Amino acid sequence: MSARIPLTTRLIKVEPHELPAAVMSFLFIFILMASYYLLRPVRDAMASDWTNAELSWLWTLNFFISAAAVLLYGQVVSRIELRRLVPGIYSSNTSLYRQNDCLSVR
Repeated sequence: MSARIPLTTRLIKVEPHELPAAVMSFLFIFILMASYYLLRPVRDAMASDWTNAELSWLWTLNFFISAAAVLLYGQVVSRIELRRLVPGIYSSNTSLYRQNDCLSVR
């Protein structure tokens, strides 16, 4: 009986219809972590040019801006339907990236 069960189902508790979502989730996290490790030397090189006081202000400002963004996003998510929120977030990110690309110096 165990010969009929696919290897992935025996190794991990994933139903066959859940496998594509699990693979996509793994790939997303893998790409996210790979990009973090690729950008870390750039971040460290930038930080080495600043004084300790400037770095302290940078991290403090980063904390407060991130906390405000999370609070704002939580308020928006609690009030807007998911089927409208997801396309809105993706379209705003796309427009911001395109606007940034148009403004960049080549």
